[in-house]
Amino acid sequence: MIRIGVRAGLLGAIAAFVIEFLVLVPLAGQCLVWIFNIALWVGLGVLVAYWQPPHARTEDLALGGAVAGFISGLVGGLLGVLLVPILLLLFGGTAGMLRFLPPSFLAWYRDMGIAPEVLFSPTGLFLVMSLTCGLQLVLGPVISALSAVLLAPWLGPEEEYWEEDQGPYMLEW
Repeated sequence: MIRIGVRAGLLGAIAAFVIEFLVLVPLAGQCLVWIFNIALWVGLGVLVAYWQPPHARTEDLALGGAVAGFISGLVGGLLGVLLVPILLLLFGGTAGMLRFLPPSFLAWYRDMGIAPEVLFSPTGLFLVMSLTCGLQLVLGPVISALSAVLLAPWLGPEEEYWEEDQGPYMLEW
């Protein structure tokens, strides 16, 4: 089941690589990344459940889903951290990023006691993206494992319950 998880995880890593570039969209980028990442992790669980061998155990399905979610979360999280310098260059540094934010958003940060200038500085963005990476490493395996386990009865290989000459399979006492 680990092989199935790795195979699904590699496909998920490719998708996470593409999804993570949505962070470059002003304002809504990080929200879009999270929405698509959650859909990706559920999809990885679906792949693991679909590729399962007959009579796969629940713990094997959970392990395959967790491996797939971890691989895609690792790639997406690390790429998010590596995109911080590109974000700063594209938006013109901290001052440029703050220009994209509405005044009510900046006031909300100030009311919470957070200086937006510090949060959107290179160090602040690096710390936020590092926390996001860690969160992806936790949520990816959990969501993928849960979706693999919960969806396996509907997506797994169909079993043959009919024998040729005896009709439906029945337990004999």
